[in-house]
Amino acid sequence: SSADVMVINSSGKVFMPSLGTSGSGTNVIINPSTGELYEETSSLKFKEKVEDIKIDTSKIYDIQPRTYIRKESDIEEIGFIAEEVNELIPEVVSFKNDAPYSINYAKLVVPIITEMKKLKAEIKELKEKISALEKK
Repeated sequence: SSADVMVINSSGKVFMPSLGTSGSGTNVIINPSTGELYEETSSLKFKEKVEDIKIDTSKIYDIQPRTYIRKESDIEEIGFIAEEVNELIPEVVSFKNDAPYSINYAKLVVPIITEMKKLKAEIKELKEKISALEKK
């Protein structure tokens, strides 16, 4: 019914009709420590104490992309290793049983964009220096 928060159909698929009524979709997050499902929200109305990021975002350059075979499916994939990322940017790593378990890839966008903005400013500064040198 329309009042259902979650529905599991006969094939085992899970539907949450109360989430994401418009747009391209809503991310549903699973807390690996508790198994709780919740809707990821970005609106300011759900946040308080909003501040600029304070972590060392330059550590994204040290994250090592990997290829690997997933044990349960024997399928080759690309990605990162949670234990390695946890050493660099623990804010994007989820834990289960007190050990790194998964990476929230969407949250990796934040330090990446922060670093892109720094690079853009550096490029602008270098272009201005080159332009000044060319005028001499």
